[in-house]
Amino acid sequence: MGKATVGRAFSELVEKGFLALEREGNWYSRRAHEWRLTTKPMQRAKGKELPSHDWREYSGQEKTKLGSLAEPSQTSVVPFENPPGTSGSKREPVRRKKGRRFGSGSAH
Repeated sequence: MGKATVGRAFSELVEKGFLALEREGNWYSRRAHEWRLTTKPMQRAKGKELPSHDWREYSGQEKTKLGSLAEPSQTSVVPFENPPGTSGSKREPVRRKKGRRFGSGSAH
């Protein structure tokens, strides 16, 4: 997987509440980010912390980056039909060749 793909996946998991950043890492101290799954309990110094289940609060209505709640565009990107014209081959139906069957041909 590419870096961009993994980055988008992490962003989506954080946005939907499945992952939470516990401690930010530091490149120069060679310390990685520490993540927490919100569906699992977490062991702390004080004891066990119950899962927060942040994903239950996600409604999905906030996401409008790609236009999911936006007005549909009036122009189509791909035409529904090929343009009429004389170029191209003639349309012919596809028929099965007679006498040809799949398998060994023997009865079971």
